[in-house]
Amino acid sequence: MAETRHKVVFIKDHYKVKDPVSGEFKPAETSTLYIRSYQPKGETQHKKISLEIRLKNNDVKSFWDSSRQRFKDIKKNPNAQEWNDKIESELKKVVSYKDLTNVPQKRKSFLKYWDSIIDTTTNHGTRIKHDGVKKKLQKYLGVGIDLYFSEITPELVRSIYHNFKTAKNPKRLKISTANHYMNMIHGVINTAVESRYYNYDIDPFIGLKYDKAEEPILEGKVIDSRSMRHLLNDRMQYESERNADGEYSIKPLPKYLEKYRLAWVYQFLCNKFPCNIEVFLRTRHIT
Repeated sequence: MAETRHKVVFIKDHYKVKDPVSGEFKPAETSTLYIRSYQPKGETQHKKISLEIRLKNNDVKSFWDSSRQRFKDIKKNPNAQEWNDKIESELKKVVSYKDLTNVPQKRKSFLKYWDSIIDTTTNHGTRIKHDGVKKKLQKYLGVGIDLYFSEITPELVRSIYHNFKTAKNPKRLKISTANHYMNMIHGVINTAVESRYYNYDIDPFIGLKYDKAEEPILEGKVIDSRSMRHLLNDRMQYESERNADGEYSIKPLPKYLEKYRLAWVYQFLCNKFPCNIEVFLRTRHIT
C-alpha cells in the first residue's frame, strides 16, 4: 500500500489589501508556507497545513530552495535555520498520521469564530463595537476574503495596525481608536486560545508596539456668567432682561425647550442638592 506523501511548498495568499494611496484593493503579494499532504488514492486527495511562515513573493525566490523544500542557509536570512527546524518538527507530526482525516484541522476561520462571539454577546453596545471593528478588518482584507487563524502572524498584525492608522476609509483612525481596535481583535484571539478552539505556538501580537496617542485635547467653549444666569433662572425672571425698546435681550425659551433647560439645571444642581426630577419639573409646571 502506498504511503501518504508530504511536500513543503509556498502558496500565494489570496486575500487583498487596500492601497493607502489609491484606495484600491490589490493582491497581498505574499506567500505562506504549507505542508501539502497527498492521500495514496490516485494522488487526488490532499490536505494543507499552514506553517505560519509568510514571506513577500520576491523573498520566496531569494530564500527558498524548492528542490530541497528548505530555506537556503545564507547570511541574508538569519531565520533560515529556525524555520528549517520548524519544518522538520511539523513533518514528524504529520508523518505519524496514516489517514489524512486524522490530521488536525488548522483551516479554522477567524472571522466566522468572531461572528459566533458577536452572536452570543448579550450587551447591545458591545455587539455594535465588535461588529464595527470586524467590518473595518474586512475592509482591510478585501471584499469576500476570509481569514484563517493560521494566517494571523506577527507580520500580518503589524500590517493591519499600520492600515488602521494610515488608510482613509473614509478617514484614518485616531491612534487611540486604532489601539482600541487592535485590542479587541487580540481579545477575540485570546478567547479562542483560552477556550482551546485554536492554539498558537507564538502569540501573533508578540512584539506589536502601540503608538502613544498624542492627540491634542480640544478646549470646549466656556459658558460666561451671564449665560449661566439665564440657564439657571426661571422664565418669569427674563422680564429684567428687556432692552431699551422693550424687547427681550434673550427671548424666553418655548415651553417644549424649557423642559430640556430644566433637565440640565436639575443635573447641575444635583451635585449639591439631591432632588427628584419629576417633582422638580412639576413644581415648574412642566410636564
